Amino acid sequence: MLRAAQRRRADLLAVFDNGGVTGHPDHQHATRAVVAATAHLDSGVLAWTVPEPVATALNTELGTDYRGRPAAEVDLTIAVDRNRQRRAIACHHSQSTDNPALRRRLELTGPTESLCWLRRPGDPGDPRGPGGNGRAR
Repeated sequence: MLRAAQRRRADLLAVFDNGGVTGHPDHQHATRAVVAATAHLDSGVLAWTVPEPVATALNTELGTDYRGRPAAEVDLTIAVDRNRQRRAIACHHSQSTDNPALRRRLELTGPTESLCWLRRPGDPGDPRGPGGNGRAR
């Protein structure tokens, strides 16, 4: 991954938020790997996250392990085309089967997705390493 980012002179890498958003260990490991690798690059790391109230609702209603961020830690909220997103999800059979958490998350977030910086482009690495809170300074 580091070599590919260097070859492409990547300015930005997109990852799951710390905690993997859904709590999935693979998502957590992928994020830690990207954050560690970018300590050697000037690339920024922008993470997909969910607002804390959405995570709380999903966890309460469905018994999931979503990890959300308070509003003050959400750096960007972007409008998305949910129809296009649903078509993309349908291409991934593991995601497109009956997935009540995904369906409910899309309902709760409406036509937006939330993002936060784990490292802004050009920022030095977090001295606490990828286990730190990852908030850009």
